[in-house]
Amino acid sequence: MLTLLPDSIREVMVVGHYPTVVELHNHLAGNKQLTILNTGELAVLMFTSSWGALSGGMANHEYTYHLPI
Repeated sequence: MLTLLPDSIREVMVVGHYPTVVELHNHLAGNKQLTILNTGELAVLMFTSSWGALSGGMANHEYTYHLPI
């Protein structure tokens, strides 16, 4: 689905469940692998290619946001 987005869209939020969202992150991120994302956590990936060219390992994990408890 991400590769079908027009390049005029610059930011996307993907919401999912463990373990699928972690598997997607690990497929896209070339610089960091996650083992888990807890409920309400957010991982931010950045890449410079077009959506249509997006493939495994092309994104960089920028940070993970953990909710303060």
